[in-house]
Amino acid sequence: MSTTEEQALKKEVDDLKKQVAALQEIVQKQSLLISKTGENVMAMQVKNQGKEMEKMGITPARSSSADLINADIATNDDLVQLVGELQGQLDTIEERSIRRVVNSTKTKDDDVLAPLPNPDGDTPTFSDDLFPKTIGEFKAIDDFKLYRMAKFYEVLQPSMKQQEAFEDFMDGKAENFYSADLTDDEINAEIKKLSKDELEDAFNDLARYLGAVARRGESTW
Repeated sequence: MSTTEEQALKKEVDDLKKQVAALQEIVQKQSLLISKTGENVMAMQVKNQGKEMEKMGITPARSSSADLINADIATNDDLVQLVGELQGQLDTIEERSIRRVVNSTKTKDDDVLAPLPNPDGDTPTFSDDLFPKTIGEFKAIDDFKLYRMAKFYEVLQPSMKQQEAFEDFMDGKAENFYSADLTDDEINAEIKKLSKDELEDAFNDLARYLGAVARRGESTW
C-alpha cells in the first residue's frame, strides 16, 4: 500500500471515529435528559388529563408535552441507529485495512489471499467462484473473471445497461438495480470493448485495492 493510500485511509478512519464519538455524546446527553424528565412530564400529563375528563366528561386531545417527549425519543432512536451505521462503516474500513496489510505480505504463488469487503461492505467467499484463493490464481486470472471481480469491487465503470438500470432505480421506476447484472455473453461483449492496456489497468487497480503485490504491464506502481 502506498504512503498516499495509507494517509487517505487513516484520514477516513479518523473522520469516522470523530463522527461516531460526537454522535455518541449527543445520544448520551439526550438519553439522560429523557430519563430525568420523561417520567415526571408523563405523570403530570396523565394527571391533568384525568382532571379534565372528570370536569368536562370528554376525552382530552393529545397534549404538546407528550408529543415533545415522543419527538425526543424518536430523535434519540435515530441517532442511535446512525451511530450504529457509522460504527459498522468504521469496522468495515478497519477490516479492509487489516486484510490489505495481510495480502501485502503474500509473495508466493501458493499463499492464500484474504478476501476484502467491497465498497458496499459485501465480502466474497472462495466457494462463489469470484475470489481467487491464492496469489498464483490471482496473477493468472483470465479476462472474464477479472472483469467480474473488478465490477464487484467497483474499479471498472458501470456498463450502459447498468447505468440505465441505476437511473431507473433512482427515479423510482425499479425496485432495485441488481437485476441489471450482466449475463456471460454481455460480459464477454464488454470485455471486447476494452483494450489490453485497459484490462491491465483494471488488474492493477484491483491488485492495489486488495493490497496484492502482483502487477501487469510495465512502469506501474
